Amino acid sequence: MSTNNSDERQAEIVERRDFLKRSAVTLGAGWLGLGGVRELLASAEGASARAWAGAGAASAEPFRMAVIGDSVMWGQGLAEQDKIHTKVLGYIASGLNGRPVEKQVAAHSGAIIGLKSADLNAEYAANGMSGEMPRWHPTIGWQATNQIRNPELVDLVLMNGGINDVDVRQILSMDYFVGLDALRQRTRDLLGAQMQTLLVDTVMPRFPKATIVVSNYFPIVSWDSAMDALGVFLRVIFPLGILTLEVQRKLVDQSLAFHDESTKAMQAAVAVANKQYGTNRVRFAPSGFYGSNAVGAYNAWLYSPGQPDPLAAAREIECQKYFTGDAVITCKGAQMGHPNPRGAIQYAGSIHAAVKSLIPGWALPVTTVATKEIAVSVATTTATSSSKTIVVSARDKASGQQLNGAVAINGVTGAVGQAVTFPLCYSTETIEGPLGKPLVRKIPTSCEGTVSVSGYPDAQFAA
Repeated sequence: MSTNNSDERQAEIVERRDFLKRSAVTLGAGWLGLGGVRELLASAEGASARAWAGAGAASAEPFRMAVIGDSVMWGQGLAEQDKIHTKVLGYIASGLNGRPVEKQVAAHSGAIIGLKSADLNAEYAANGMSGEMPRWHPTIGWQATNQIRNPELVDLVLMNGGINDVDVRQILSMDYFVGLDALRQRTRDLLGAQMQTLLVDTVMPRFPKATIVVSNYFPIVSWDSAMDALGVFLRVIFPLGILTLEVQRKLVDQSLAFHDESTKAMQAAVAVANKQYGTNRVRFAPSGFYGSNAVGAYNAWLYSPGQPDPLAAAREIECQKYFTGDAVITCKGAQMGHPNPRGAIQYAGSIHAAVKSLIPGWALPVTTVATKEIAVSVATTTATSSSKTIVVSARDKASGQQLNGAVAINGVTGAVGQAVTFPLCYSTETIEGPLGKPLVRKIPTSCEGTVSVSGYPDAQFAA
């Protein structure tokens, strides 16, 4: 999400060009554990990330995931291990039988679908800003077409978009001239129509074999939002705004109207895209948030005032570098209204449910090695009071093929198919003899032998 007014967009973008030529500190990059997986994290500019899961998997073709969209898909304010896309990749990797995984993340804070926006995408992509910094470019359409490498190899695309086209300042506007009908129409035009075009004309042809998961948004504020928390949140967006009960009622109505209209618009876009291509490659994953999960609610799944985020300090440094005035305040508090760690778990679980049935098809095949067994037969040729001569035959138990190998029995070795003479085997028994004295006698028993054939486990026999 972003909180800049769309009417100010072009002027503000131009004004920031000089700021954006400076290099930025990229947040969230580094090595981390992903269950038993080591993952090289992707940057916001779409750098590749590979996680090797299991020894011997290096030769396997990796499972490739791409992430495009805005701050929700980026994971505003979340540590890398808590981001939606990291958790989804973890769920999937655990079911891939050791297949390596690769992730590219192009989503960033503030991104618009922007199919008709000014072409500043390349300039913004080149400056190296962190995904935490709110800006409209690179647009989501440009992310899909320019920032994901080898799109024809991608297996899964996670995406969202549209709230910044509608503009949070419109969704939470205190202006009574902005009515619900106008907001719903704006949502249909700027989110629904553009999302449909983005899917049909760009994402589906660009990622020809990928499953595409589209996630919707959430009620930003509700009647469960505490007034004091809501007031602090709104002052980040509208520094001079004053919250009253009447204003809260208006904001709740608008928030719910946007959530309802945007959800229907995304579902319709998914349906149209699948119908257009005669497939079900595009799947809708609902956020699953309710009013009780809104900003400042008793079970908030969105960052609310007073809830710290691990990127706050690093984000503030960048905010001071790239913004001035009230924009610094907005940037510093950009995590508010975005999924917190609990909300990210909810999102990731919904996406996982949407693709769970596909994971076995993405996994490496489980190779089972057939157990080889030797079938042994023994023929006695001669026997004396002290020895026995046998011929041992060996076959593959499954195919019946005759095998060659070695025979060992009671200290004597020989070959399969040839006569082997060995001393008889005895057990001893102690009995009472004459005058009560113990008497030890020998009792003839079978001898235990072994057949050894290369490539087979040894087989035992008795003779």
